[in-house]
Amino acid sequence: MYSDESDGERAELAKKQMAIAKWKEQSKRLRPKQHHVYVLSLEEVNHKLRDIEPISLGVFDSKEAAVAKSITVETNYGTFDEAVKDMFSDSYDYIDNRSDPPDNGILFQLGGEDDYGDLIRVMIHKHSVMSLEDPEVLANEKKRALKSDPESGGSKNPLQQKKQRTREDSSDQDSYSDY
Repeated sequence: MYSDESDGERAELAKKQMAIAKWKEQSKRLRPKQHHVYVLSLEEVNHKLRDIEPISLGVFDSKEAAVAKSITVETNYGTFDEAVKDMFSDSYDYIDNRSDPPDNGILFQLGGEDDYGDLIRVMIHKHSVMSLEDPEVLANEKKRALKSDPESGGSKNPLQQKKQRTREDSSDQDSYSDY
């Protein structure tokens, strides 16, 4: 016979498996929205360790907001502009892409990629905002896609598609009138 502890462990395992199954099912409903966000991160590399430990600086609703935040980022050398003015003004050992910021890549960097000095950079990354779609909406999209596919017997003719949607909508209204 099993002890109470093993029954509890099995129940906990079953609960976790159910939760994982739920998340897997929901992952099938993830869809990108029409807008994006920009993630800003700071990477500081110590010349002795050469380890990159990125630090998240935030998530922004526009590239302009992310670049504005980058102006205030403090490094071991002060802000980027202070460091360039004080230490790197005579050298070409920095990158500044703030005037034409990329969607993904280096926004600015102090130091080079060699193994002799420190490296500090602010990275920007553009990401789609994802959302869970309603299962009914997904089912309707699949039906419409099948009906508009000529290989599956559907029609690509916009007039015929409109008539078909009108028939579908009126049949949907008939089914609602039963309630």
